[in-house]
Amino acid sequence: MLSLKTILVPTDYSTCAEGALMHALHLADKLGAEVHLLHVQEDYAGPFQYRLGGRDAVGGGSTVGDSVARWNGVAIRYYHRHHADPTAAILEHARREDVDLIVLGTHGNRSMDRFLSDVPDHWIIGATAEQVIKTADRPVFAVGPRSSRRPDLVEAVLVPVDFSRNGQRALRYGVELARLYGAELRFLHVVPAADARSEAARRLRALSEAVLGPGSNARVEVRAGRPADVILDVASGLTQGLVVLGSHGQHTETVHPLGRDVEHVIRAAPCPVFVDRVAGKSLLKPKTQETAVRPAPLPAQPML
Repeated sequence: MLSLKTILVPTDYSTCAEGALMHALHLADKLGAEVHLLHVQEDYAGPFQYRLGGRDAVGGGSTVGDSVARWNGVAIRYYHRHHADPTAAILEHARREDVDLIVLGTHGNRSMDRFLSDVPDHWIIGATAEQVIKTADRPVFAVGPRSSRRPDLVEAVLVPVDFSRNGQRALRYGVELARLYGAELRFLHVVPAADARSEAARRLRALSEAVLGPGSNARVEVRAGRPADVILDVASGLTQGLVVLGSHGQHTETVHPLGRDVEHVIRAAPCPVFVDRVAGKSLLKPKTQETAVRPAPLPAQPML
């Protein structure tokens, strides 16, 4: 089961941000959560103190007072902040309000929307979105410019599996999200060479049965190639999909906080991508976490 009380949606009022809001509202409606809609104006007017919900909070810049609206019964709380660093403002809000999930559009410039089909993948994700995804200490739901704005039409949840411990939470998220959306669950493993597919397929089927029980109807698939390219290829074949990925959850001089494959998938995915921060906050209820299956690692190409 997923435990979700507060969803943060940073917005610049772009088309992509509007799509992110639609996905956030759908999740909030399903799980009984509240949505925080945050707009950050990039400037600095000095320290300030403001009141929200009867509580004092301190930040940089100024804010509009507490404002609440409702959409189909979902409470939407509006925030406006002035800050020199939008990324810092978003992460500060997430920590201060104990936000469970950040849902954001990955491209915020409306004037560029009509040119998206011509720009390289590495231009698609905006600077603020990229930094939030890289540094957030809680799950992030990234909605790109090619993602559908109809979350109610999600038909398949794709979970790339690498048989590592870090991948176990992402696998559990995939199971829970597939249940939430009423969608088909698909497990994918990528191997470096075609001759390794048989053993990997056996392990993947065993993992599926261990997680879902014998006779589960989850679809399992093993392909050979570069992980990011294979994931994107499979995701492109989904009519309405959602990809669930696990990240490293740590950042050192030698370890990228996301992993190169995860970063590439987020940049180019044709559908939303849910990113779990392994070392960060979890939306999974403790009982679900405790029953997570931990199979022995498979000697194959690292997925993420």
